[in-house]
Amino acid sequence: PRGKEKEADAAPYRFKNRRGDILTYLAIWNEFEDAGYSTSWCYQNFLNGKSLREIEKIRTQLLQHLSRNGVEITENGSEEQILKAVTAGLVYNLFHHTSRYSYDGVVRTIYDVFIHPGSALFGANPGWFVTTEIVATSKIFARGCSQVEVGWLPEVVPHLASFSGNAEIVAVLPDRKGARIKRQIFFRGAEIGTGEMEVSLDEAHVIWQKQVEKAKQEGWVELTFTRPAHGDSIL
Repeated sequence: PRGKEKEADAAPYRFKNRRGDILTYLAIWNEFEDAGYSTSWCYQNFLNGKSLREIEKIRTQLLQHLSRNGVEITENGSEEQILKAVTAGLVYNLFHHTSRYSYDGVVRTIYDVFIHPGSALFGANPGWFVTTEIVATSKIFARGCSQVEVGWLPEVVPHLASFSGNAEIVAVLPDRKGARIKRQIFFRGAEIGTGEMEVSLDEAHVIWQKQVEKAKQEGWVELTFTRPAHGDSIL
């Protein structure tokens, strides 16, 4: 509205989620739904009520279509699970960081893509993200961006990504009766980075034994360090 430009510019910031635009849109939708799809709520928050009502209609049609075709509809409030689902659906638009602000496509052959200034990820410089839209103006911009953890890829797109066989133990987690390990990740056969995952203590013990055996074969000697008795010198 005329005379309220500053308030309109500031209004979206309270919805912004630093993990990306999909979660930002979801925050807007949840409040819109809680407000009973109110037009006045849209006006108060400087949002386009017509667009949100159109989204409500499309969402209803999609839910009806899934129900008619016997698809079970579930909900999950976990941001990580939502982002994993987004990653699986938008993996064709997966990008990785290559220089200060630009990104290259992983599946698509497209280079020097920049996160759009209107995105919740602008300025965050994530290592990886997926996007809903690529637009070319003064630069090639990605809009509708969501952050991706590279360690999710073998889980959400196993036909494209996989963990290497070799693993390194990062930390033991006695409270969860497991351990966190690091493995190299391959995407379409090419190494793209490392990712962490949790395994049971039994699996971690097997990994540790393999590391010990490999070290012995390479000529390393296993040492055990003990705390010195009271008064003894450690030199």
